[in-house]
Amino acid sequence: MKCLISSVVCLLVGATIGSFAAPESPETGPAFVTEGKIYDGQVQLLEQFVEACLARDAKKCADLYTADTVYMVQDQPALEGYDAVLKDYQSLFATESSAEIEMAEPVQQVLSMGDYAVIRGTGYNIESTDGIAKKVTYKWLILSKRQPDGSWKMVWDIYNYDEKYDS
Repeated sequence: MKCLISSVVCLLVGATIGSFAAPESPETGPAFVTEGKIYDGQVQLLEQFVEACLARDAKKCADLYTADTVYMVQDQPALEGYDAVLKDYQSLFATESSAEIEMAEPVQQVLSMGDYAVIRGTGYNIESTDGIAKKVTYKWLILSKRQPDGSWKMVWDIYNYDEKYDS
């Protein structure tokens, strides 16, 4: 009888300790999330990107990508690697612009996969020059990776315009 009681007590103590030591939500595979650290990290990544674009800061834009990133835009060759992405943003922001620009890229869906996440959304730019506004809309899909410091960077960035893109 003493052996049975001791075994039950050990089992209960072990289960109690295990419940405190176990992770809050174990990673069991891909799952769509609408809140929490992973979701918030993706929203923050997109907010930083929009802020850097509106500031026309090529380095801040490129710094949101991994060293081995792939960046794909319709009607253009894919860019591979940080340096190619930086050069592209430098070229994009090289000309002075007197236009007022509004931009938004709200996150519509986040698929969490541990240290990776797929984020999907839409976006728009409105450029106003001399009182004439032009709105361009687009869709995007990003694979991001958690960095050692807890931040997120883009591994793949894919987007296309809703209308034929005229450069």
